[in-house]
Amino acid sequence: IFDFVLQGNKLRFQELTIGNIRVNADLNPSGILNVSQLSLDNQDSSIKGGGTVRLFRDSFDFDPTFPMNFYADFRNIDFKNFLNQSRASGTIDGKMTLSGDSKSLQAKLSLQGKNVAAEDIRFGDFITNARFSKGNLYLDQMEVTNRKSVLRISGIFGLLDPMTMNPLEDPSFEFELEGDTIFIE
Repeated sequence: IFDFVLQGNKLRFQELTIGNIRVNADLNPSGILNVSQLSLDNQDSSIKGGGTVRLFRDSFDFDPTFPMNFYADFRNIDFKNFLNQSRASGTIDGKMTLSGDSKSLQAKLSLQGKNVAAEDIRFGDFITNARFSKGNLYLDQMEVTNRKSVLRISGIFGLLDPMTMNPLEDPSFEFELEGDTIFIE
């Protein structure tokens, strides 16, 4: 039905430096929006992605469930590339996927951080693997390494009602902490 191309260079908003953005998308007669290219480049930080989402049913009735399938890759995301006055430092790499619809959203996230710090707190390096399904956030693995200290966290956090996807009035959680030679510095 239509093709869409968006291109912007050196984009900024107040204190936020967005960088260079490219989007190529098309809406087909089946009501599916196909994002064939989504890229954001800011100095040496990069986000690449794409995917599909159904906006309309065959009769061009709005589809409120938004069935989707998206992905994003994060490369060398450095806070200082985006915020001039950033009090955070370090870099993050990772991948994210979203699939399902508004009633059965599923997501996966894998992140690796290097030399991450905020204000005067040094977190160090981390690896995180998490997923979201049926209203629950599963933290399958999070390992934080700061010099000689290692902290491992895993758990399940019940956030949304799996039938309605509305926030739970009383969210639940169960997690495990384990550490090797934790130094308080």
